[in-house]
Amino acid sequence: DSMSESDEEDDGPINVGENINSRATFQEHFTHCINMLQEFCNGLEYQVQFGDNRMLNVIEREGTSLFWLAHNCLDHEHCQSSMRIPAPTMWEQSSNAMFYRACPSPHSL
Repeated sequence: DSMSESDEEDDGPINVGENINSRATFQEHFTHCINMLQEFCNGLEYQVQFGDNRMLNVIEREGTSLFWLAHNCLDHEHCQSSMRIPAPTMWEQSSNAMFYRACPSPHSL
């Protein structure tokens, strides 16, 4: 009853969603993304001393979608944490910031 190598292989579709949705894998992946961004930001801070506009242009051009996401998420956070600014309606919220949850203010901790 020995199985050949081809019998052992699962040729069915790989459901990546199951792996990503597991809590440990999600945290590992999210932490990896955060660490990569933090390390990259450290490198960007180092670049400032050189005053190279070409590097700034590349960052602005290539990072446009990330900058928009960051801007929208931070706007969302500022609106949620400010008592003076009314919360935007669902139609005013940017869809890419829809799942971003604001950090609790130090006063609420």
